[in-house]
Amino acid sequence: MQTLATPIYYSLELTSLCNSRCPVCGNVFMRRRQALSATEWRQILEHLAPHAESFKLTGGEATLHPEFPTILEAVAGTGVPFALFTNGRWRDPAATIKMLARAANLSGILISLHGANAGSHEAFTQTPGSFEETCANLQQAAAAGVRIHSSTVITRQNYHQVDEIAALSRSLGARRAVFNRYLGAAAPALEPDAAQLRHAVQGIEQLIQRHAGYGRDEFDVRYGNCIPQCFTPSSSSGCWAGIAYCTIDPWGNLRPCNHSPTIVGNLFESSITELWHSETMTRWRGLTPAGCADCTAFDLCRGGCRALVELRQQDPLIGEPLSEHEAPRIIQLPQHRRPLLACTVRPESFGYSLVRGHALVQATHAAESLLDRLDGTMSLQEVSDEYGEDGLEFVGVLYLNGMLSLAN
Repeated sequence: MQTLATPIYYSLELTSLCNSRCPVCGNVFMRRRQALSATEWRQILEHLAPHAESFKLTGGEATLHPEFPTILEAVAGTGVPFALFTNGRWRDPAATIKMLARAANLSGILISLHGANAGSHEAFTQTPGSFEETCANLQQAAAAGVRIHSSTVITRQNYHQVDEIAALSRSLGARRAVFNRYLGAAAPALEPDAAQLRHAVQGIEQLIQRHAGYGRDEFDVRYGNCIPQCFTPSSSSGCWAGIAYCTIDPWGNLRPCNHSPTIVGNLFESSITELWHSETMTRWRGLTPAGCADCTAFDLCRGGCRALVELRQQDPLIGEPLSEHEAPRIIQLPQHRRPLLACTVRPESFGYSLVRGHALVQATHAAESLLDRLDGTMSLQEVSDEYGEDGLEFVGVLYLNGMLSLAN
């Protein structure tokens, strides 16, 4: 996987403040000096927006920034789709929901839901009453028309609850339940053991299959981060950190991801391009475990979590490289259908990045001719005749990633 010319996905950590007390918080710097002002965030947004496909507002708890409404307006004004990652525990729920429901370019909000009941959820948040508060606000926001996804970190307390968590998420009005492995320093009291995590992954795979036919506007289940294929087979995919994604912290520093303590540099001192191609970022990209590049599943999971290599010296889920992996998915499409590209095509030094939402497919310069023809006038049979099996396979990859439609 080639590194993009600039990141296209950005997490913006607006503040380190939070009203929960999660002992395994991914906020690597916790509380310190005052965060950037709305004016300073506006300057950063002006610098990043020309490169961005999406922003994610996070923290800490992003809504606790004293100028959050002003920052929200500034982000919306860039025209770049954005999401809010929040614990759902807002000082003024009615006002916050009203503000979010009116925000332009808001693709949705991701609300932390770490259990099917107060016991499992609050084992994570360490905040009594947070389960009831989060559920109530999630439901109210969904009822107001805000698109909601729930986000769950798999723990010892909830690994056996994935069915119940997904059911609760849907009953409250969420459109998606997202499940994540725990990423951070060792936390034996909360972190599931290998058997428990495999149990959870099996349950998540069943949920994904069960909800596969529901459609985007009903309900589905996804992974939020990577489960290495050498640990257990899953439909999760690799992380884009260092390839297409980075984090900007509350003080304008670029970090490779929100779990990494590495500070690459500051956007008030260097450009995004300079930081992205710096020696620090190059070294961070090199934290791939030995042997992963020889694994048959490397293109899928991309070597697990590099931040864990920093925090623990290794990703604890990485095992021996796989010599065999599942056969590619085979789909059959009517030969008379005409593919029509429905994604952003970004020129890169290596060729092109094709982007739709958080789906990203890379292509070499050799694909230029075929990409130019995917305008709804050429049938799949003609693709086969002119570009052979490789051309059809490329079209199939784009189709599976939602990057083209098929006209009659």
